[in-house]
Amino acid sequence: MISFWSRHFILPLGVHRLLQSLLTRFLWKGDTSSIGGAKVAWKDVCLPIEEGGLGLPNPLDWNRAQIMYYVWLIINKDESSLWSRWVLSTVLKNKPFWIITTPFDCSWIWRQILALRDEVLSHISYDIGRGDSISLWFDPWCHSSTLATGLSDPIIGYSYSNPGARVSDIIVEGSWCLPQPNPNQRRPSERFERWRQDFHYPSVNSGRNDKLLWEGRACPLVNVRWIWDSIRRRTAVTPWWKAVWFKHGIPRFRTHSWLLCLGRLGTLDRLDNWNITDTTLCYLCVGGVESHNHLFLHCPYASFTLGHLLHSITTITIPPSWAWTDLLLGLFALENPTRRLLALLAVQIFAYHIWRERNARRHGKGVFGPRLLLHGIITDLRARVLTEPWFTTAMTYDPQLISCITYFE
Repeated sequence: MISFWSRHFILPLGVHRLLQSLLTRFLWKGDTSSIGGAKVAWKDVCLPIEEGGLGLPNPLDWNRAQIMYYVWLIINKDESSLWSRWVLSTVLKNKPFWIITTPFDCSWIWRQILALRDEVLSHISYDIGRGDSISLWFDPWCHSSTLATGLSDPIIGYSYSNPGARVSDIIVEGSWCLPQPNPNQRRPSERFERWRQDFHYPSVNSGRNDKLLWEGRACPLVNVRWIWDSIRRRTAVTPWWKAVWFKHGIPRFRTHSWLLCLGRLGTLDRLDNWNITDTTLCYLCVGGVESHNHLFLHCPYASFTLGHLLHSITTITIPPSWAWTDLLLGLFALENPTRRLLALLAVQIFAYHIWRERNARRHGKGVFGPRLLLHGIITDLRARVLTEPWFTTAMTYDPQLISCITYFE
């Protein structure tokens, strides 16, 4: 429904705020009636998985991208689009799109399309070929502005030209031949003369057609997703994303691992910063401050369980200085692809079970010993890999793989 309406007009900001609230509640609580509980800010959730998000497009940015795509269809004069042909012939009536003013009685969608022209202009460029499809005066082919407005002067009257002139009119045998001053004008234009002297000559390839580019990409490769990707918020690529969102992963386990990599679980050290806990002692070992790194790596309970889980898969050792992301990167660097996948699956399942055991102890629902917890981890791991063809095939070449999912006595 959101995608449908965002293609038709710019939704008001109040609607976007309500949508964000509903989507946030559904993501973290499973329904839209609960309030609170978000572990990651919505703006970070909407980042691609490579940058630490979940890859959900922000509805506000997606809405703008949908409308900016309409601008692209208009300026590209896309003959395959019935809507584009209708706008050019009926709405614009061959008027220059880039310089027309916004009518006071126009529709909401047309007003928003015209309002986005300046933003679109910052993303497009012209690759000049023969120049016969680019308006000399009214297309922003030179310095991202039209000559008619960039010089802010009635310059057409100062040159041997006309409003319908094309860029090809000032290209002679592959070289630029700028408009000459019109001697019939009583007062010469100083700005026009200065422009002729300071003109920056774009490269020309007169042997091919002109191209309109969006961030270096031409039609028909430009689509709504490409436009959205060019206007969205960007952050640095996280080094661990492939170790979390790998193929064959289990959704609930890798989502939990994602939160762990971001440091967004409600460990006691974080709760203490918010003054909502009386103790910071780890519930598993009762001997250290409960933090992400302590709970999942350096707690004796977790260290024993993780060591027994990984000993038959890899010989990797975990230094005291390692964080959870360091462990993932170390396992992702394993040369054997099957053992790499097994190790990553195992530690994601391990982290989920450790967190569940910690919560059970905190809320007084019983205590599992390390071996019983390890049994549950192996059960989930076996249920995943024994149904996968890749694991069955890999065991024919490496029979020792079966020991990686064998229960411990």
